[in-house]
Formats: sequence, C-alpha cells, structure tokens
Amino acid sequence: MKVFIAFAGMRPKGNTAQLMESFIDGMKSARADIEFVDGKVYQKKINYCRGCEACKMKTGVCVQHDEMFDMYDDIYSSDVLIMAAPTYWFNMSGQLKVFMDRLYGMKAGGMRNKTLVYITTFGDVDEYASGAHNAINSIKEISEYLGVPYAAVYASTGMGSVSSAAKKKAFAQGAEVAKSIRK
Repeated sequence: MKVFIAFAGMRPKGNTAQLMESFIDGMKSARADIEFVDGKVYQKKINYCRGCEACKMKTGVCVQHDEMFDMYDDIYSSDVLIMAAPTYWFNMSGQLKVFMDRLYGMKAGGMRNKTLVYITTFGDVDEYASGAHNAINSIKEISEYLGVPYAAVYASTGMGSVSSAAKKKAFAQGAEVAKSIRK
C-alpha cells in the first residue's frame, strides 16, 4: 500500500504535524506493508491552477512543469492521499488549497480508487466556530463527487497543544484506514 502525504502547514513540528504523526503511527501499527511518500507540500513552489483546461482538452496532464508536476506520479499511484494543514481564517491553509486545485491537472482517473484523509487542527472551541468545518466539508464533498472513501481527523487546540486524547483518536483512525485498504 502506498500513502502520499501532503502536509501543507508552515510548522513541521506544530499541532497539525503532531496529529498527522499520530495518524501515521496508527497506520503503521495496523500494517507493515505501507510505503509513505512525503510530498513536503509546505516546502514546494506550486503555481496556481490557471484554469486553462489544457489538462483536460489537450495534453491529458497539467502543462505547468513546477514542483507539483513532479509529484503527480506518486500521487497517482498512491492508495491513500493524506492532506494535512492547520485551519486559518475559517478554512484550510492557502498552501493546501493551491495543492488541491492542482490535483485537477492529474491524468484522467488520478483521484479514483483512493482514500482521502484530511487532518487539521484549529484554535477555537469547535470546528464550526473555528471555520474548520468549511475545509472538512469541502474535502468531504470532493470525496463524494469522486465516489472515494474519506476520513476527517481534527482537533481543537485552543491556544495550546494537541491533547493526548486527540492523538489517541488519530492513532485509532489511522489504524482503521490502513485496515480498510485492500492491497
């Protein structure tokens, strides 16, 4: 099984990264045959989608040859796509949104037969007050449109850190997702 990790936060040791690591540890605990590909989206120079439609009408793939283009093969061949980013101003980080927009430019069927996982943290009392619900719902709707499984992993941190209870829950969710993949 292959898992592509698209971490799009700006703090690789921050709250979202810690929650993501708990999820990944859960996956590892459930299966030994997992290959993880760390896309390090937070470090990449990814251009915005131009909306030119060349990927769908002419070339079959995005015409922009930036660092996103270099990730397409790994994303295409993955079974699970983990997208992780903190909630900023009532939605996902801009880095993750740009990454997601550019998934449109993958070759046909590139998002089929995957499990999508969205991991986020937010500094408010719940996902509605923080706006995390907007990002969670966005990715949920994408998964429904594509007809692929989806899991949301999220935790309120207030102005502190991720609780041990949230990490335990993420670990369990990671194990559950790993067990659900038939490869």
